[in-house]
Amino acid sequence: MQRLFFYWINYTLLILFIVMVILGVVQLAVKKESEITFYTTFFGIIFGISFMSAYYANKKSNRMFFWLTTFLLMYVPKKIVDYLNVPLLKISVANYFIVLFGILILIFSQKYIKKQT
Repeated sequence: MQRLFFYWINYTLLILFIVMVILGVVQLAVKKESEITFYTTFFGIIFGISFMSAYYANKKSNRMFFWLTTFLLMYVPKKIVDYLNVPLLKISVANYFIVLFGILILIFSQKYIKKQT
């Protein structure tokens, strides 16, 4: 029952992540900078929670590092670019990179989770 609960959480959050990616791409196309910044920050948070729930469902402690690294790779580059405070760099590099990188991680991590279970 507990395992099923965490899988439900995991896939719900992954669906939420896909919705956020779509919204982020739409905002990126319209170039509304404040919303883009919010969505890219939210990507990292959803990834972290989603993979933590998958970790507890699978009980494989050696995969904890992979999910924490994923979270950091999603969140830290965005914060670095925010600190640099270059508007063009924020829109073109940081947010677009994070959206594309997030989609790639989503695809590969789901294959990894399915392979391990």
